[in-house]
Amino acid sequence: MALVARFSSGRYQLFKANIPKLITRYTREYLSKSFNVPDRRKIFLFHHGFMLEKFDDDFLSRVAERGVNIWKHVNGDDKYSIRISMDRSVCGEGDLVLEFRENGAGIFDMSFTFAPGHVVGSEAASAMLVARVQGRPNRFDAIRQATKACGDIFPGHVLLAAAEGVAAAVSTRVLCGVSTDRQLSSRWGIARFNYDGFWGDLLEERQGDWYSAAVPIPRKPLAEVSIAHRRRTKRKRRFKDSVTGQVRQSLAQHLR
Repeated sequence: MALVARFSSGRYQLFKANIPKLITRYTREYLSKSFNVPDRRKIFLFHHGFMLEKFDDDFLSRVAERGVNIWKHVNGDDKYSIRISMDRSVCGEGDLVLEFRENGAGIFDMSFTFAPGHVVGSEAASAMLVARVQGRPNRFDAIRQATKACGDIFPGHVLLAAAEGVAAAVSTRVLCGVSTDRQLSSRWGIARFNYDGFWGDLLEERQGDWYSAAVPIPRKPLAEVSIAHRRRTKRKRRFKDSVTGQVRQSLAQHLR
């Protein structure tokens, strides 16, 4: 009842008005299979309070209603973009979605929630918990083409660069990715994505259910990259940096 009252008044109505079942999200499995109900409630409240603290009302309304484009890239006749929106599903895999789009159609998603750092063993005030990284079904050809159009960078990695931009914009210094066995889709026995492989190559360490790293995510020193691959590595890093920078700049204009 306390949650109903909170989300029915003041600026909290910006969320509930567009997603009626929002306030029951934490009562089901949420972000990771291991969080208990008190932790889920704490994270749920933290996330929405954090969003109200950081962003203006116009931005929050647009994110809740239809989403906001925060990055774009043109390659020939194809237009690629990333849109941030509230997760309208009942899957509990995050409260916000970064959607990689090709010519206006989504082909890859990354869902996340802001949480107090201590729930993942961090001393940071806030952490970004990425609970889903998933390509859209039957869009394999589009994903392959997008990878080529983005300088041989997989859309999941483009979205991770965007996530770094989001985290930097709101001064969140820790990014965490859920492990394969704790990711919610595994409750159906479906290995949709190799989270351990994805995060293990990118983030520093695993603690409990989550891989984690500081933002910006540390990179291997170029001196440790073979000479044959160094030019390609530099090119990819420049592209990712441009994604992070554009996303951060796009969000900066909406901060309170």
